[in-house]
Amino acid sequence: MGWIEDEPLRSSATGPPSAAHSTSDRVGAARQKLPKSRGRLNRAVLAMLGKGLMDCFDEVRKQEVPERFKLLLRQF
Repeated sequence: MGWIEDEPLRSSATGPPSAAHSTSDRVGAARQKLPKSRGRLNRAVLAMLGKGLMDCFDEVRKQEVPERFKLLLRQF
């Protein structure tokens, strides 16, 4: 239905990569980039993130454990 056996399958709509964008060019360009410096969060930001996470998970912690999970835990 619309598929013809003699036509080759293509992996992308644009066809094969051109010589200007060959794999070796992309690898060479990646090697020339300088390494990114890693940013660090200060204590105030870390404290705010920690408080937000604790508030979110505190609600989850207060919820009752479903009976099916209790039954599974009893098996071990």
